[in-house]
Amino acid sequence: MIIVMTERDKRRFWIKVDKKGPNDCWEFCSADHNCYGHRRMWLNKHYEGVHRIAWFLHTGGNQIQDGIEIAHTCDNPSCVNPNHLYTTSKTGNQQDKVRKGRHAIGSRNGAAILLEEDVAEMRKDRLSGMSYVAIGEKYNVSKSTAFNATSPKSSLWRHV
Repeated sequence: MIIVMTERDKRRFWIKVDKKGPNDCWEFCSADHNCYGHRRMWLNKHYEGVHRIAWFLHTGGNQIQDGIEIAHTCDNPSCVNPNHLYTTSKTGNQQDKVRKGRHAIGSRNGAAILLEEDVAEMRKDRLSGMSYVAIGEKYNVSKSTAFNATSPKSSLWRHV
């Protein structure tokens, strides 16, 4: 992906950066962000992630290849310090998120309809011999949701 920036765009970018020391996070000061908290800037008729712009500027305007993501070592989505940024694949970025415990597991998952305490109780019910259908009816969920919640292999509820 090619980012095209005029000198005015570059000034507009840097004026919003709160630069601190070389090892500190450089916060991009803008209220505009996506659902993941990444700050963004209107550029060439679309929003562009400011961490991607910072990487682009840091590398001298080199093209960011398709399929490459710019990730943060600091895990601060508003940071644009190039010393905190690195390239990775989508898979690598996801693995980093899981390794650092930032992924949406259990009730933190937006699609979750159960709480951790529900799952713990469902597992007790299952150990006492209750069927998946009966557990589903008790907690007002489907048989498959009851199975997934009580299964030790379920990655969504493994932490319970």
